[in-house]
Amino acid sequence: MNNHAPDLRRQGGGVLAFPLLSTLIPVSAYRQPLEFDLLKQRLLLKRLDETDHEASRVQLHDAIIRAAAEAASLASQTDFPALFFPALFEEKTATAFQYLARQEEIRRRSWESQAA
Repeated sequence: MNNHAPDLRRQGGGVLAFPLLSTLIPVSAYRQPLEFDLLKQRLLLKRLDETDHEASRVQLHDAIIRAAAEAASLASQTDFPALFFPALFEEKTATAFQYLARQEEIRRRSWESQAA
């Protein structure tokens, strides 16, 4: 019998008994997503706490949360998501901040042109 195959035996009444999942999936497979989620939360909360722009705080927070979700999605496609996530998150937040600054500049110019 193949030692790597799960042992499926019939128990009384002809019911097929399945082995515990822990015998099929290593414990580290459960731990890695949890650790990655904790890393995402920690970096996201740190970045949210660093934002102090009262006027556009909601827009900034939305952009940061969106950047974290995009970075997590991209990082999870790699073999080492916890390694890639911080850099991807920084890139995504920098891009989001640039976009918001550009939008603010457009709004400011629009107000100035309307006032003139």
